[in-house]
Amino acid sequence: IIIVGTSVGLGMMVTAQPFIADAFPDWNKIIFGSGITLGALAAILLNVIFNHIGAGTAVAGRPGDRLITLDQVNGMTVEQFGETFGSLVEGSVWVIERAYAQRPFTDTVALRSAFHDALLSGTDAEQNKLLTPSPTWAPRTTGPTPATTPPLGWARWTMRPTPR
Repeated sequence: IIIVGTSVGLGMMVTAQPFIADAFPDWNKIIFGSGITLGALAAILLNVIFNHIGAGTAVAGRPGDRLITLDQVNGMTVEQFGETFGSLVEGSVWVIERAYAQRPFTDTVALRSAFHDALLSGTDAEQNKLLTPSPTWAPRTTGPTPATTPPLGWARWTMRPTPR
């Protein structure tokens, strides 16, 4: 989102305010005189910076907290892998085990693809269980506990043919 937003913003800025190019030397006017050129170059530069520089790019965790690199993911045991990524799939062991089996991951695309393939390889029963409402999805309140809170009304959603 940062790459697209910045690139489109710079391209639109030059298009909306064409006099900006006058602030740069003549040799720079080819870049700053065209929104398409500036936007494209910004997208390429930001893509290189965010996605290709640095082998230790984090693939999990929160900034300021414990960030996890792809090398660390590839070195994890199945238990550590489950602790790290289990919340993504509501703790569904079958997804974790199938994604883990596709290690080592060469890049973040391979990691995402492993989860994608694991989810799609599940049986209908496994996938439906994953989609069943969980008490942890309910909003936190001071009232009833999540265990006693009814599902979010999803029980009324059924696959019925629509009358024509």
